[in-house]
Amino acid sequence: SALSFMTLLGMGTAIYKLIPEYLVGEFKNKISSLVRFSLKIILITNIILIFIFALVADYISLHLKMHLQLVFITLIMVFFFSISNMLSYILLGFQRMKTYTTINIAGQIIRIIFAAILTILGFSFFGPPIGIIVALASMTLFQIISLAPVIFQTINHKWDRFRELFEYS
Repeated sequence: SALSFMTLLGMGTAIYKLIPEYLVGEFKNKISSLVRFSLKIILITNIILIFIFALVADYISLHLKMHLQLVFITLIMVFFFSISNMLSYILLGFQRMKTYTTINIAGQIIRIIFAAILTILGFSFFGPPIGIIVALASMTLFQIISLAPVIFQTINHKWDRFRELFEYS
């Protein structure tokens, strides 16, 4: 989880702070652009991180004494965890606490159910990480559905998102 927080580059906190400011002020039209830009940056950093760690997966597996498959499962978990985390910050920025809580509770229930079922079915120590991946993927999907009007809104203006976002992060 430390890796997934590093891939956020501090943008989660910046989004969490900027969205309420823009909602109150006259900058409501900037929110969608800001959200999309930050999600693109997060996706790019995640892809780079996964690529680098995939190149050294054998080394990580050998020195941490983990199965190679578990290293790749961990990379998938880091990807979904950071995307889900960023979307959580966006939900919190819009102050949708009920949606945030509902999605997190649903994710925890899904994680427990999938981890238990996969462990019982004989996946042994692969059951819990796969359960976590399924939970994070479903949480990400629920968050995207919840934020769809913001993420997929048509934008017809230009502004320096990069400077403003990284100024706070």
